[in-house]
Amino acid sequence: MIKERNHLFDNMKALLIFLVVLGHVLSKFGTTQEASVLYKIIFSFHMPAFLFVSGFFAKIDPKRVLAKLFPLYIVFQSLQYLEIYLISLFTGHPKIPHVQFLKPEWTLWYLMALMVFQLLLPVFDTDRLKKQIVFLCTALLLGLAAGLTPDTDNFMAMSRVFVFLFFFLLGYYEKKSGLLRAFLRQDHPSLSKAVAAAAGFLLVLFLCTYGRTIPARSLFGTESYSDIYTVQGRILAWILAFLWILVLLTWIPDKRLALIGTAGRNTLPIYLFHSLTLLILVRTPLPGIINGNMAGILILAVVITAGLSWSGFDRMLRCIKIPVK
Repeated sequence: MIKERNHLFDNMKALLIFLVVLGHVLSKFGTTQEASVLYKIIFSFHMPAFLFVSGFFAKIDPKRVLAKLFPLYIVFQSLQYLEIYLISLFTGHPKIPHVQFLKPEWTLWYLMALMVFQLLLPVFDTDRLKKQIVFLCTALLLGLAAGLTPDTDNFMAMSRVFVFLFFFLLGYYEKKSGLLRAFLRQDHPSLSKAVAAAAGFLLVLFLCTYGRTIPARSLFGTESYSDIYTVQGRILAWILAFLWILVLLTWIPDKRLALIGTAGRNTLPIYLFHSLTLLILVRTPLPGIINGNMAGILILAVVITAGLSWSGFDRMLRCIKIPVK
């Protein structure tokens, strides 16, 4: 029996993984003020939204962490170290990286966070709406408390785990209740679309107006509170991300879109391989060609996303596992 796809979330994942790639391409090749603002617009919601989707598909399955996520993390953490060493070797400045597996390299914080979230699910699992609200409030308090620690060196992605726990749980509870989708897409569809369109426009306008003054790191979920990053800044970042999620849930089509659906089904290989790809590309003549060129940056992001959505990459990842009974 073929499992029916959830086209809404396939399409949502496709958009979000493209934004992940585009955001990282911008971080490597975006040198203009416009690129900086677009980068901050993307980072204002793409990872909270992705964790919302991950929570929606999450199941209480500790064996999956051991069998699938853990070996993927070890393999790709090792590959990043190996790639960094080989690049330094070929550029004539050999340097052995400081290998450690409790501090995820670059994009791998997300995989570490997923492992932690999966292991925490039995603690937060409930079908009762009142308990869900209590747990969501608890997650917000933990996220606020994370900013009080001066230790933001990425140990086990703990800062991001606490800062983004709310969005993961929100997605997990949405799968159980369907309240957001029912309200936005069934109860008041026309009104929701109008309000969501206006909200999206205002969000973009706000970020375009004030984006230059917002430190990019304040959107990463890694910062401790300081004179320039406050509790209010974290709350504002959460509000922006939540509003964007509502916009996406309202406007993303709930039907099969062939090419987009393929990317949505194969987000894991795109996520894992695109960072390795970019580490190589920045050492080629490409930066001299597309640095500051928004058209070139967009084309590169599309090519990387489409190329890595090939199902062969997904089959490769399925081979990386620990057999468990």
